[in-house]
Amino acid sequence: LLSVEGIFYNKRHMQNARRRHTIETGDDDAVRAHRRFFNKCGDHLTFLNVLREYNRQPHSQNARDRWCRDNFIHERALRKANDINKQLRASAEQGGLKLDKKME
Repeated sequence: LLSVEGIFYNKRHMQNARRRHTIETGDDDAVRAHRRFFNKCGDHLTFLNVLREYNRQPHSQNARDRWCRDNFIHERALRKANDINKQLRASAEQGGLKLDKKME
């Protein structure tokens, strides 16, 4: 998630997809949706919560599109994060590391 654009957006900034939004910016629907994922230990764990919940959604594109719209999240960033995760896991396995399947 370090290499992807911001994952959150809110109604006021939907056109500015590159701008990073934090969950403390206001009290609208987007902020309430983002708060579900908040982790007090920091952004990385918050983003990990989002990615894990996204990956729990049915694998149909319509279901994931809808989930992202409902939660004001940029789906393209999550798809890219999943691609990066797959690349890192493949590299680690090539290097002889055994990875826990629960960490996918």
